[in-house]
Order: sequence, then structure tokens, then C-alpha cells
Amino acid sequence: MRADVQRDMRRSKSSFEQLVWPAIGPLIGGGRAVSMELSQDSELRTLFDVTSGIDAWQISTAGGMYAIASRVQPYGRDWSTFTVRLTRKSGAKTEWEKLKDACYSRDGRVYPQWFVQAYTSRDGAELLSCAAVRTAELVSHIDFYCREDVDVRCNGSDGNKFWMVGWDRPAKKGCSCLLECGATSLVVFRTACEEPF
Repeated sequence: MRADVQRDMRRSKSSFEQLVWPAIGPLIGGGRAVSMELSQDSELRTLFDVTSGIDAWQISTAGGMYAIASRVQPYGRDWSTFTVRLTRKSGAKTEWEKLKDACYSRDGRVYPQWFVQAYTSRDGAELLSCAAVRTAELVSHIDFYCREDVDVRCNGSDGNKFWMVGWDRPAKKGCSCLLECGATSLVVFRTACEEPF
């Protein structure tokens, strides 16, 4: 694994465990989160990530274990959006394809029950905001409410395209947002107001 990729994974794992989970975990059932990133079992980690988009596991205090897809972005700005990769310039299978296939299949496929997104300071040391939604609800929302001509963004640095879905307000005029469309599992935490949504 490239050194820059390992560095980014270490920072993401640290931010998720130290900042994101303590804020969002209690809002989605609590318990302990076990990150798969940089796990000692690299084969298992890769299988969960590549085939199912699973980055961590929630060990619930009420019993049970739930898969989590997490994205921690050190942009230094609260974008208040879920982003799901729609296309890769390389043509490789994307998060969107994996999640949509798994959510709509009826064959018992493993996929993340929760989709968690967070924004931190550029150094990853301060949480700005985070949100969680049930993955199936996010996939349904994108499928029914989002349009490629409005809700898709292109990353200027790599050419990949991704869905951009607002949490509790549209990302831009004309875009959909989960709250306005009746999302029932959405929870949002912002450090600025220190009140969970």
C-alpha cells in the first residue's frame, strides 16, 4: 500500500474512533465501533471494503453487530452532505454500484446498515459535523430523488463523479436533501451548535 494512502487511512481511522464515533454513536444505538481500516487481517478488511463497502462494525450495547460505511473528510469545512462515488475514471466498481446492488438484492448480501459521513479540520483533529443514515434509506433517496444533472459533482483532481446528498438542507439550489424528503433514520451532529439533530 502506498505511503500516502496509509497516512490518509491512519488519519481517517483515528478521527473516526476519537471524534466521530463518540458524537454519532450514541445517536444510532451506541456501543463500541471497531474500525476495519488498517486491520491486522488485511484479506478480511479488503473483502469487506471491496465487496461490501464496510469500513467499521458497531458492537451494540443492546446486542448485535452492525456494519458501517464511513467517510471522514478533512476539508476544514462543514459541507453537510453524504457523498457516494458514482463513477471512477478507471472504470472500477464504485460505492454506489456496490451499495445499490446489495440493498436491492434479496439474497442476504452483507452491506453497511449505517452510512456515516463526517467533516473535520484539515489536520483531522477537530470534528466540524457528522451524520448517519441507514444505508438502504440513502440508496432509495438517491434512486428516487436525485438527478445526475443536479446532484452529481465531479472531483477536479481525479475526474471521479459522486452523488452529493444534503443532510438537513440542500447542498445547492435544486438539489435534494434527506430531511425534506422524509428520511426517518437521519441523525446529524454539529459541534457549532453542540446539539444533535
